[in-house]
Amino acid sequence: MKSKFFNKLKMFILPLSTGFLCVLVAISPLLAQQKTSIGFNPLKHLTKMPGWLVQTEGKAFKKENAKKYGIAAGAIVAAYFFDDNVDRFFKQKQRFPDTAHFFDKTGHLLNQTLWTGFYMAGMVAQNEKLVSAGQAMIVAELGANLLGGALWFGLGRERPGTAPDHHTFHPFDTDNLDLAFPPFKVLPSFPSSHVSGNFSIATVLARYYGFKAGLPMFLFGTATGFSRIARQGHYLSDIIGGAFLGTIFGIAATEVVPREKNFLGNVMIMPQLGGRAQGIVVRYAF
Repeated sequence: MKSKFFNKLKMFILPLSTGFLCVLVAISPLLAQQKTSIGFNPLKHLTKMPGWLVQTEGKAFKKENAKKYGIAAGAIVAAYFFDDNVDRFFKQKQRFPDTAHFFDKTGHLLNQTLWTGFYMAGMVAQNEKLVSAGQAMIVAELGANLLGGALWFGLGRERPGTAPDHHTFHPFDTDNLDLAFPPFKVLPSFPSSHVSGNFSIATVLARYYGFKAGLPMFLFGTATGFSRIARQGHYLSDIIGGAFLGTIFGIAATEVVPREKNFLGNVMIMPQLGGRAQGIVVRYAF
């Protein structure tokens, strides 16, 4: 019993610490140029998450997005007719197994860690934009996963590794439900949560720091999508559906999560490290 508990604990701590360290290393040149103040006030931000999530769902379904949903639906339907051919292309010769394994696992890891790294590094550096970007990433991912979970249950599409063909659906299959997270004994195929997570992060990066900042993650998410096809995890139409969900919820989250000044609070008491002075600093913003 203890070993299971510690295994789950390691699975939780490793992604958090990895993401934190990755972003901290990335911004270390910036931190080195200034005195570094360390202070945490996580509860203030976490308590706002449910409200932001509800608003993000609303933003994603606003009337202005109807045309985008129509275009996405058309692309998904078009891809559906090529699902078997693309699946067969990768299945017959087991193409790119090592590369597919890398993008599959790394794409999943980034979904778990990148938002954590931005959020925690922003708290350490007292950088409001990093904190806000991290929060927008997690709100976007959660929003996309909520709708994705509804589609999993509503469509119940069987994965290519077990389905006889790409037409196998089990809509509203209550026998597949389980008291776990996610609440499925076998995860359905449409849409791809790997890809929706990658694209939601890429969209947030592009909206906060410009398209060039988001482009590498968009390309990485595309590679992750093809790796999921190669590893018999998804069909092509699942990948396109996931990419659309990630993008639309990434946009919605950046419209909801605030980026204004004083985002970290009016008053914060924290230790002062670096430079010639050490001690306690009281920060007051107005």
